Amino acid sequence: MQGEGGILEFCRCYPFPFYKRRSTPLLEGREFSDLDRANSMPVAIVNQAFAREYFPDGAALGQRIKAGTPESKEPWLTIVGIAGNVSRPTLYMGYSQAPAVFRPLPQAPTGSRHKLAVYVRTAGDPGTAGLEIQRAVVAVDHNVPTPTVQTVKESLSFFFSEPRFRAELFGAFSVLTLLLAAVGCLQLLLRTEDPAAC
Repeated sequence: MQGEGGILEFCRCYPFPFYKRRSTPLLEGREFSDLDRANSMPVAIVNQAFAREYFPDGAALGQRIKAGTPESKEPWLTIVGIAGNVSRPTLYMGYSQAPAVFRPLPQAPTGSRHKLAVYVRTAGDPGTAGLEIQRAVVAVDHNVPTPTVQTVKESLSFFFSEPRFRAELFGAFSVLTLLLAAVGCLQLLLRTEDPAAC
């Protein structure tokens, strides 16, 4: 990520998350609107971690940032808002609040791997509703890949998979340590009872 004040070494970019629905507050500036289209001025919202790391003087609003080098074809993005941080699980360090950049979906880079998420509240069986959603999408445009449908429970399970793996790994090592300690104690007792074995 390249900024007018220097090189920004790392940044994760996402399509616009719906802050109100994700309980992520907008702290300064404005949210994205219908005016932020593919042919309008490229804009971005950054999180607090990004603003503090790359603009420590507190003047992130209105600054321009760019993905890649100055010579790349990626457009300069004008920062129009600062959002709160979202904690992400990491394998070894618990949770982190890494710098992040949010872009409106209509301005997402062509050919990007960003995914559009649609949340649907159902009164009945989520599995049945998922099939209906897939049929509805195919009925509108059969060229669109069939969407993957998962429940919020499944999504949260994936979100906590790394902390769960870490806990299971530590638990397995703890059990192994106890077994080795028990074997060591047993060997010590046997040698104490039988001096000839020493």
